[in-house]
Amino acid sequence: MSSIRNIGIFAHIDSGKTTFVERILFETGAISSPGNVIEGTTEMDSLPEEIIRGISITASSIHVEYKKGKKIEVLNIIDTPGHLDFHTQVDSSLLAVDIAVLLIDITVGIRSQTEMIIEKLKKAEIPIFIFINKIDKNRETYFIIEEISEYFPIKLCPLFYFKNESIEYVFESKEILEDLELPLIDWEEELVEKYFENKNKKRIILQGMSRGASQKKFIPVLAGSALTGEGVASFLEFLFLTEEIPKKKKTGSIVYKRQFHPELGKVVYLKNYTSLKQGDKLYSRDRIVVLEKIFQNIAGGVLEAEELEENSFLILQNDFLELGEVLHSTPKKNEKEKIQNRKGLFSILLEPNKADDKDALINGLDKLIWEDPGLFFQEKMETGQLELWGMGELHLEISANRLQGFVGDKFQIKPIRVAKYSIFKNMVKKIVFEHSTFDGKWKSGKIHGFLEARTDFDNKVEFTCDLPLILKEAIQAGFQEILSHGLDGNLVLGLNLKIDDYEEPEVVGEFSLALTKIAIIGGLKSVLSSHFNFIGPIGVFEALVPESSVGDVLSLLRKRHAQINSLDVVAGNLTRIQGNAPAESLLGFASVFRNLTHGKGELSLETHFSPKFFSEILEGQKKEL
Repeated sequence: MSSIRNIGIFAHIDSGKTTFVERILFETGAISSPGNVIEGTTEMDSLPEEIIRGISITASSIHVEYKKGKKIEVLNIIDTPGHLDFHTQVDSSLLAVDIAVLLIDITVGIRSQTEMIIEKLKKAEIPIFIFINKIDKNRETYFIIEEISEYFPIKLCPLFYFKNESIEYVFESKEILEDLELPLIDWEEELVEKYFENKNKKRIILQGMSRGASQKKFIPVLAGSALTGEGVASFLEFLFLTEEIPKKKKTGSIVYKRQFHPELGKVVYLKNYTSLKQGDKLYSRDRIVVLEKIFQNIAGGVLEAEELEENSFLILQNDFLELGEVLHSTPKKNEKEKIQNRKGLFSILLEPNKADDKDALINGLDKLIWEDPGLFFQEKMETGQLELWGMGELHLEISANRLQGFVGDKFQIKPIRVAKYSIFKNMVKKIVFEHSTFDGKWKSGKIHGFLEARTDFDNKVEFTCDLPLILKEAIQAGFQEILSHGLDGNLVLGLNLKIDDYEEPEVVGEFSLALTKIAIIGGLKSVLSSHFNFIGPIGVFEALVPESSVGDVLSLLRKRHAQINSLDVVAGNLTRIQGNAPAESLLGFASVFRNLTHGKGELSLETHFSPKFFSEILEGQKKEL
């Protein structure tokens, strides 16, 4: 049985993740020469949009067999996107990896995106290995290690040192270097004693390093350059020196990725906890999944496999399994791993060119959403338009381009919009609901209550008087209907309705319940029309700006209603600007920023929306919406 390492590569955008994977594929003999991101020749970035833009959009998996002497080592790699718009791919990838490799770009250090990734990796509770990248541009690693160490509760242990400007690694060097070696074993007293008693100190160090890294006693730190290849072979050497991560006591498989594959159609990617072979059956949600054919991603394409060892990755043709779903070798209760639910806050309207194009458009959207958990769409019944929701401007722009690849020019795209909501701006208001029809012949009865603004975004109806269930349901139905559409198609959030009294109409008839619902809708509409504010998500940005462009960028941010939280000089002549602004104000900011900085600036932008983190949409902005 081979030893198998399942690793995920994580970092902020442009840190060199895909280049790092290319170099690993080259070092292991999977490819004859490393591909180039700029030239669009990498194994991991295969979508046209990835090749054109030079960024990863989806999490890509690859299976590598690495021959070391007479032994075959197996490596499964997931290359994750760095851009925040695609972080749902990061979340699902963490279901499958056993080791997280965090790449740090030494030329820019820890960025806000890096901080977010670090928090995700810590919550995943798996071993973390750090690789400091781009040391061909800067070899001052001491300060970056000090900076990284502030983010972790356990110690960081550098496994390298510089000797006459060339990098050496503890586990390959014959030199005895107590300052570097003792931290690798001081988590176990017995190892330290053996180190000082034994002549073969390196053997003791390798033992401690092997167990300590896999058992999270310390975080190993390596360094090198993915572009030149420096340190990558040593990283592989270290990876296979460490103990295999203890297997989770699970059976069956877990779904960590879905894709509309150009050759295989709808497929799911699984990590299997037990060995599997063609013809085996797995069980999920009272359904039987027969493994008629199983595949693996390798350099150059897919390979059909007859049998796979435990802890392998595999591809299965399937059109119903969900992300996080757990499959078992015997029938068991439904089980699903939790994946952070991220709701898209940006949308575009899609209009079919002809009525006959609508079905094709829906089919194309189904393909997109099958593989991308950050997307969803809904039909606007009043207009027939399809509304596609995503995680950000870039996410929706790329999704629209991919949609055209599926269905062609069968639709028109309206400008991107940011989610907008209404909130009740009075803390308490007494209200009486009543409606009549046929010149007062039929009445709803009088419903007395209070409207209150809530501190959260939940909407709720409370009854402090006894009412028949059927009447409560009519009141709740009217309440939900008006709040789900608001006054202008936007949801109303954070409203509490307390009903404390009810006066029956003189004549209770067949229309009374319907009139009750209408009374609630009409009364709420009347109050909300003059007692609400617009709110929306807030964008948190971090910009690295060349010195010559700082004034222009700050001026642009002021015009976009931005609040600047910090301004400091980093990485030579770059100024880091951190702050926030209404997400609505930041639409189109990324492209203008690129122009202002002549392509030399870097921008990360994260969007938040919660009861504690939102922006008010100003009067001037309301008119523009």
